[in-house]
Amino acid sequence: MTVKILSRARAGWVGLVVGALALLPCQGLAQTAAGSSPPRVTVQNFAAQGNLAVTHALTCTTFDKMKTDYTPADIYPAFADCVANARYQDATQLFMLAGAYSAFDTQRVADVSAHDAKTVLVMQSLAAVDPAKKAAWQQALRTYITGGGLAEGCAAVRRLGPPTYYPAYMIQHGMAAFQTNPPAPLVEPFDAAAAWQSTLTTYLQCPA
Repeated sequence: MTVKILSRARAGWVGLVVGALALLPCQGLAQTAAGSSPPRVTVQNFAAQGNLAVTHALTCTTFDKMKTDYTPADIYPAFADCVANARYQDATQLFMLAGAYSAFDTQRVADVSAHDAKTVLVMQSLAAVDPAKKAAWQQALRTYITGGGLAEGCAAVRRLGPPTYYPAYMIQHGMAAFQTNPPAPLVEPFDAAAAWQSTLTTYLQCPA
C-alpha cells in the first residue's frame, strides 16, 4: 500500500516544536502484535529540483553570525547541530530565526501546498539527533521562554530584519512546482513590512 502523511499547521513557533517532534518516528512503531511482521509499505517521494535546497552549509553558531540571505533550509541544520552539541540557547535562537523566516515565507509564497516546508525541515534536521538531547533542548526552551529569553530572542530577530533571499526552497516544495505552466510563485501585491510585523507579533508572539 501507499501511505501519504499530511501534517496540520500549528500556530506559533513553540507549537512547531511539539508538532514536529510528535511526528518523528518512534522505535518499534511499525511493529504490530508480538512476533508478527509489520506490513510492507511502499512510499513514493517526488521532489522538484530545488525543493528544500540548502544554499549555505551551516553548523552550530551564535545568532550574531546569522545573515538575512540564510534560508530556513540553511538555518535548521545549524539549529539541530546546536542541539546535538548541547548548545541549547544557541539552538533556540537559531530556531526562532528559522521559524520567523519560514513564517514570513508562507505569507509571500502563493502555493499553499508548499507551506509545510518549515515542518518538514524541522523533522529532517532533528531526525538523527539523540532523543535525550532533544528532550533536554525542549526543557531548555521552556526555561528560556519563562526566564525572559523570548524578549531577548525577539530583539535579536528584529535587529537582523526580514529575509532578503528568494524563497525557492519553499516554492519548489509545493505541488505547483510540478505544473507545466505554474502560476506566479509569489503573492502580488505583497506588503513585506506588514508581513514581517505579523511574523513578529503573531508567529513569534514577541512582546510589544
